[in-house]
Amino acid sequence: MKKIFVYCACDRLNYGDLLFPLIIQKVFSAECKYEIEIIGTTKSDLTQYGALKSKSYKELWNKRQNTDKDFLIIAGGEVLETEWSSTLSFLSSTYYNLYHRLPFKTFLNTFAQKYIGNINEILPFVPSSKELMGNYHLIFNAVGGNEVSTNRYSKIIEKSLENSIYASFRNESIFNDIETHFSQVKPILSPDSALIMSDIFTHIQSKKNNDYIIFQVGYFKSMNKLELIAKQLNDLQIITNLEILLMPIGFCSGHDDLKALKIIKGYINNPQINLRIEKNIFLLMELIAGAKLFIGTSLHGVITAMSYNIPYVGLNPSIRKLENYLETWGVEGLDTCTEYEKITNNAIDALKTDKEILIKNSQTQKNIVYQSFNDIIKLINQY
Repeated sequence: MKKIFVYCACDRLNYGDLLFPLIIQKVFSAECKYEIEIIGTTKSDLTQYGALKSKSYKELWNKRQNTDKDFLIIAGGEVLETEWSSTLSFLSSTYYNLYHRLPFKTFLNTFAQKYIGNINEILPFVPSSKELMGNYHLIFNAVGGNEVSTNRYSKIIEKSLENSIYASFRNESIFNDIETHFSQVKPILSPDSALIMSDIFTHIQSKKNNDYIIFQVGYFKSMNKLELIAKQLNDLQIITNLEILLMPIGFCSGHDDLKALKIIKGYINNPQINLRIEKNIFLLMELIAGAKLFIGTSLHGVITAMSYNIPYVGLNPSIRKLENYLETWGVEGLDTCTEYEKITNNAIDALKTDKEILIKNSQTQKNIVYQSFNDIIKLINQY
């Protein structure tokens, strides 16, 4: 029997990356006639955090010269320009520090490519070799990137997209870039598939009368403004009289939310601003679903808020994947990232957002995600 291989960065303890295979498995297992296997860059078992086990990327290379192609779904994420070296840096804090300290990274990328990948594949999430393309029908599901047409690997990316049977993208910026410059690709604009989580995970119930705000920030995305952020949050708590939970979402190297939030907590002497550490993705989901507001640099923190009709404030306009997503799918007034100096005022404004507007926007996005999944499933079932 043919198989559907769902491939993503689900081998690292990062909330958003762990959601993709869960969503796809839930949707596809009920509608597709084929067996589903989850593939990460490495073999992993993060089930204690609510995630699915993953097999290694190298499993994709164990199937050679097949006469009957399987399906390979790139499940989502900011993957089009990701290199082997940066992928390994998120899996190892030691390698992360080495990667960011050395000025010359070519040999590090070669090492990472051989260690977790294959020398015939230049990019980890953009299959383009004759080996993989000969064994799989390739599908890109709501993936992200920046201006790939100007990337040094643009020809490789173009080749892979041209040889895919379906390619959807999660923001207008990348969609427009591909539509304009890759003439043989027929791109589809679709929200991140995690947007339907509130429909899929029905055991998650947003509790009523939870008077708190969730705040998250990545250490390397805080731009050395943690003391400023602490003051903004203290002012916000006093004005709103809502408890603020400092809640990490990304625990893997390169994210280090907990490190940033501990420093922020150290600047604040306010009993209504507290650290809340949960690593289980469903507990994180439930806490965001029950909040009055989500504030953070995490794209999937924002997407969770969107799914549960909770207002959100994205932080730091230099985080392009978040800024691009908000510009495409955010409601008016919440459709751009906020500078750290404006957290208090913009959060107060966000709390006033009309609930019906949030509900309407969420349902519009969900409808597009479902349509995209239906199109993919119909396509797969034709083979």
